[in-house]
Amino acid sequence: MAAALLWSACTNSGDRATALSGDSTLLSTDIVQNANTASGTDAGVLAKMPAIQFTDTVHDFGTLREGEQVVYEYRFTNTGKAPLLVAGTQTSCGCTASDYPKDPIAPGASAVIKVKFDSKGKTGIQDKAITVSTNAPYTPTLHIKGNVTGA
Repeated sequence: MAAALLWSACTNSGDRATALSGDSTLLSTDIVQNANTASGTDAGVLAKMPAIQFTDTVHDFGTLREGEQVVYEYRFTNTGKAPLLVAGTQTSCGCTASDYPKDPIAPGASAVIKVKFDSKGKTGIQDKAITVSTNAPYTPTLHIKGNVTGA
């Protein structure tokens, strides 16, 4: 989330946020940092923000053979009231890559984040994390798991 806030702060003083939502306060650092304790006016602003909800956040590939490449798509929905922007993803390992939507996701709309794991050079139990940066007050972390056996 910090990356999303930094990214939004560096893009024309919030013009993108204002253009998408009509309200530049929707990306307010103060509101996002206090999302868990918001009340009154803050809660009212939070109610107007985008929200990301995943169908699942952990996928276990089971047993894989070393060198196998596998892909999983994490489906999510914008359950908020403003367009959701996915600013990027960060993986915990170079063996994991992800592809995410570049266009805003409208309230109520769904999309996917595709994650690819390359087990080449890996053996044993694997648990790789993918952190998703958005303009929502929640920063989800996705996990792919598997047990990689020798070739």
